[in-house]
Formats: sequence, structure tokens, C-alpha cells
Amino acid sequence: MINIISAKFRFEKKISHFIYRLGNLSVKDKIVVKTQRGTELGTIVAIEMVSNISSPTQLEGLILRKAEKEDISKLDEIKKEEQEIFKVAKQKISKHGLLIKLIQVEYMFDMKKVVFYFSANERIDFRNLLRDFVDTFKVWVELRQVSTREGARILGGAGICGKNLCCASFLNEFKNVHIQSIIDQGILVNSSKLCGVCGRLMCCLKYEEDLYLENSENLPKIDEIVRTPKGNGIVIGHNILSGRVKIALLENSESLPLYFELKEIDRILS
Repeated sequence: MINIISAKFRFEKKISHFIYRLGNLSVKDKIVVKTQRGTELGTIVAIEMVSNISSPTQLEGLILRKAEKEDISKLDEIKKEEQEIFKVAKQKISKHGLLIKLIQVEYMFDMKKVVFYFSANERIDFRNLLRDFVDTFKVWVELRQVSTREGARILGGAGICGKNLCCASFLNEFKNVHIQSIIDQGILVNSSKLCGVCGRLMCCLKYEEDLYLENSENLPKIDEIVRTPKGNGIVIGHNILSGRVKIALLENSESLPLYFELKEIDRILS
């Protein structure tokens, strides 16, 4: 049997997969791996045992060893070094007059490469900055421009719900969230609580969209005339999740709108 190890890394959102023929690894273990990005320290999130590999091209690197105490200590040293590099890099960006927001600095585990994550509102010519970084830090340098959503994922934090950001905890990919998603769920478009810390519409607005669309298919439309146990009325709203319809009665215009179950309503077809 062969173990397919799934692991995640500090600032990479995707889960990477590796082959490992021994059985001394467990979920949550730290491992040192070799990937296209370089040598990295990752955390195992899943282990799958298979008898053969159907798609070897999906494997993304080589596990060098299970992380030891020295490796964990080295990671602490790397984080301290990243903080110092971050300070120097911000000074360099200011010196070059670039409209760049530096988000994070990541050293590869072998410290032969450093990645600078940044965001900008437009395309930036950072060739001079790159040369300056290489001359200063004496390692292979990569400048990676990321979106505001990716920046929020890298930095982490808490949403208005009080929980860790979805993008930083379990989301592996971003899905586009449009205003139409909000309209379909009956949410006020001008609500001040629709945007996350990244300034974009919150990812969680997408989670229940399919359920809302499915439940709303059989509901009468707004302004449609329907027949209820209390007389004819006009549809003025929905509670999509419960399948209830809010109706203003036509024969008693002074009465408050009432909610009816969908099964209590007869639609008047013209």
C-alpha cells in the first residue's frame, strides 16, 4: 500500500499531495518537503492509502522527512528573520516611490529563496525594486502580486461572525460573489455588513445561494395576485427558506400583511 499525503503550507491556499511509502506519519504532523517552490515545511491534513497511483501527475513534490525539533526551532528563527526583512522591504518600496502594499514575506525553509506578497491597484513596474531586493538580501527573490481577497487569506483574522476567516481556514478556492447572489437571497443590497475584511463581498454569501434558488422556484412572484384562505391578495414578500409567502389582502386593505404556507395559496393564472 502507498500513502498519499495531503499537506498545507503557511501562505499557499491549495492543498498539495505527496507519495510516501512508509507508515510513520499522522495527520497534523509537520513534514519537510521538496516542491517546485523550494524546500518547505508543511502540515499533514489527510492521509489516503491506495494500492496504486492512477494519476501520478497530481503529485506535487517529495517528502524529505518528518519534521524534528530542530526544524520547528528553525521555523521560529525564519519567522523572526521574515519580520526584519519586512521592515527593510517597506523602506525600499517607499524609496522607489511605488504604490505597493506589502502584505507578507515568506522565506523558503532552506532560506535560499524569499517571496514578497503585495497588492496594488494597477500593474507595477518593479524591476528596479527587484534588483534592489536581490542586492540587499543576497537570495533568490520572487515578487508576487495578489488580490485583496488573497491578501486577507494570507494575513488571516476574524470576520463579523467572530470566527476565523473562511479563506484563511478552510476555503481552497475563491468563488465570485455578485450582487445578484444577494438579491436572490432577499438581502438588502445597501447593508453595511456584506463586505469582509478584504473589502469584497463576503464568501459566505455564496454558501446558501443554490438552496435559495431551488426553494424560490415554486414561489409566486412579487406583485402576483393569488388566492388565500382569507381572500385574494398580492404577493409583497417571501421567506424563502421556510417557503412562506407574505401577502397583502385586497379585500381588506387596512389589515396587516399575512404570511401563508405555499400549500395554502392558489395561483390565479391569467
